[in-house]
Formats: sequence, structure tokens, C-alpha cells
Amino acid sequence: MKEYIQKIFGRKIDKKLVITLCVGLAGVLLILMSSLTKSEQSEHNRSDYSVAAEDCSDYVSAMEKKLTDMISDIYGAGKTKVMVTLENGSEQILARKDDSKTSSSDDGDRKSESRNESSEYVILRSDNTENGLVLKVIQPKIRGVAVLCQGADKVSVRQSITELLTAVLGIGSNRVNISKIAD
Repeated sequence: MKEYIQKIFGRKIDKKLVITLCVGLAGVLLILMSSLTKSEQSEHNRSDYSVAAEDCSDYVSAMEKKLTDMISDIYGAGKTKVMVTLENGSEQILARKDDSKTSSSDDGDRKSESRNESSEYVILRSDNTENGLVLKVIQPKIRGVAVLCQGADKVSVRQSITELLTAVLGIGSNRVNISKIAD
């Protein structure tokens, strides 16, 4: 290696310089390799996000259909369209296995105890896949609801729709917008 570097620079090279160049080259290679693994991880995370986005869009679609059906049944509402927006996506609470160990030591006159606590997720393995054990799924929080209906110009219809949405969704009336649908 030293002879090769001497040919490149055309003069005698110090051993320390050769070592420094090799260490620097190794560092650059490590950085390049880490950036490749990060891009693979981000692609994996993006695919997880798209699955979560699909789940949320299914949730929103089902919610919009149910609300449309309910609001359409209100006397005087007429033809109805509903749009639901979410504050966040769904959240999964995974099971954790807690491991506590107590150890004691005797230092002559005094005894001491130390407690080591560690926690890790419970993993289920099947057919080359690993998934965490899901204890609970928290549904997305609803940011707001927009309703378009033919009867929105009547105060009683608007009030009935607002009361229905606030009761069913558990949101404030300030998160509900009701407008008349274009004819």
C-alpha cells in the first residue's frame, strides 16, 4: 500500500500519513454504508406509514358513510355529504415484558441493594415475520366534520345535525360546520 501511495505522490511517504489516509478512507466507507442502511430503514418506515394511512382512510370512509346515513335520516336534511378530518392516526399499545432484578451486596458495615429494571416488547414470530403483541388500538382523534345538506338553511335541521355529531363523536360544536349543498 505504501509503495502504491508513493507512486501516486511521486515522493517518499511517512508511515503515519499512510495510516491516517487508511483510517480516513475506512471512515468514509462506514458513513456511506450507514447512509445506505438508513435509506432502507426509511423505505421500510414509509411502507408502515402507508399501511397506517390506508387503515385511517378506511376508518374515515366508514365513519363518513355512517354519518351520511344518519344525517340523511334527519327530517328535513335531504341529500347529504359528510367529510371527516382526523387529528392524528391510530395508535397501537404494545405489550411489554418487565424484568426486575434485585441484587444485594455486603460492604462490611453496611448492606446495599440495587434494583435493575428492564423492559422489552413481547414479540410474536410466525413465518419469517415478527410483530409486537398489540394490547389495544386507539382510534384516531377527530379534528372536525363538514356537512353539506339540502336542509342546512333551516335552523332546526342545523341544530339537530350539530347535536347528533357532538353526541356521537364527542367533539365540540365548534368542530362542526354545516352548509347548504349547491343545487
